[in-house]
Amino acid sequence: EYPVQPWQDFFNRCMATGGKTIEVRNGEVLVDQKPEGQRHFVSSNYDLRQQQQVTYTEIQREDGQNYTIRQFKNGTYRLNNVDPQTLPEDHYFMMGDNRDNSLDSRDWGFVADDLVVGKPLIIWLSWDGNSRGFGNKNRWERLGKDIRYRLEPDEKA
Repeated sequence: EYPVQPWQDFFNRCMATGGKTIEVRNGEVLVDQKPEGQRHFVSSNYDLRQQQQVTYTEIQREDGQNYTIRQFKNGTYRLNNVDPQTLPEDHYFMMGDNRDNSLDSRDWGFVADDLVVGKPLIIWLSWDGNSRGFGNKNRWERLGKDIRYRLEPDEKA
């Protein structure tokens, strides 16, 4: 459940759980002072809608999870740095993979366990636009994809 509007579901990646220390330094996530995973450059391209260069980086975590994050290349996003914070038990630190254009725990803090509804399995709807954007371009190629699949360089998170 989205902490700001509990009647609305919100999807983000769990970056840290209760008892762990989270920090974001120059756009890199550190959990207990370790990087979230190995970073591998995928591609960089110009996003016309955002009017800036975007870098795609694959993250390979020790637990076997692989995912691609999307960040603005200029690195000037306001939440690229978060001071170290230890999460209370039964809380989570959540982040979107579209790191510089995501509402997540950097905005609204830790998420309590009782707000977690479940774990997404597939992408059931995707469109290129804002939250009101059904009139915008549907991204049919993402429909039904396994959540764990890797984004291609020309796709948006």
